[in-house]
Amino acid sequence: MNYMNILCGFYVKYEALTKLSAEKKPDVPVLSKHQTPLKWIESFKDCLFCTYGIRTCPLLYVIRDNTDVPNEVEDPLTPGCAYGQSGSILDELIAHLTHTDPLFKSDNAMVYSLLEEATRGTVYSSTVKPHARGKNGRAAWLSMVSSHAGQDKWEQMQKDKMKFIINTKWNGRTYSLEKFTGIHRTAYVQLEQASSHVNFQLPTEHTRVGYLIDNIQNNDSDLRAALASIRINTNGM
Repeated sequence: MNYMNILCGFYVKYEALTKLSAEKKPDVPVLSKHQTPLKWIESFKDCLFCTYGIRTCPLLYVIRDNTDVPNEVEDPLTPGCAYGQSGSILDELIAHLTHTDPLFKSDNAMVYSLLEEATRGTVYSSTVKPHARGKNGRAAWLSMVSSHAGQDKWEQMQKDKMKFIINTKWNGRTYSLEKFTGIHRTAYVQLEQASSHVNFQLPTEHTRVGYLIDNIQNNDSDLRAALASIRINTNGM
């Protein structure tokens, strides 16, 4: 590696990582009636990304999908950089730190502690408890995902959100139009999340707008005029 072009840049970025690792750790997202496993999964990943372990690396590396470390042939360094296809020093650490190092056990135990805190006092704690003796955070995480966020759960979410987007009507009697469009938008965001776990076709922007305006059933004259303008695509609406 060229010292001036690569190693100096690596040093600056690694020094920044060291400073980040010393910062206050984020609060652990807790499972609750409103924070269901499917929502919590991504929040917990974000928490691990911002929580550094004993190896000065985000604890996200403990629960990455593949425990094997890519070799240089599979993941060569990007020319002029100190990292490969991951795109950054931070992501390189998450993808390449081995799970066979003696220090992995400490980081694995930290992940278990965070999971125990997130599930404490909930019905999900029984999924994590079997791994308490060995403080096996990775195994506890995999149990949580397979038991409460498996493909069947994502498929059910996809069906429920599509049903809402297609069939739920708004007439102005229960809540505001702003709230209805917000719920509509949230349902689509959740469909986007489900699409990474379940194979289905997401609605296009045109289709989403069609579902939304077709389900607005209110006789307010200004509202009907606005919907008519959208339907005839005035000014590309």
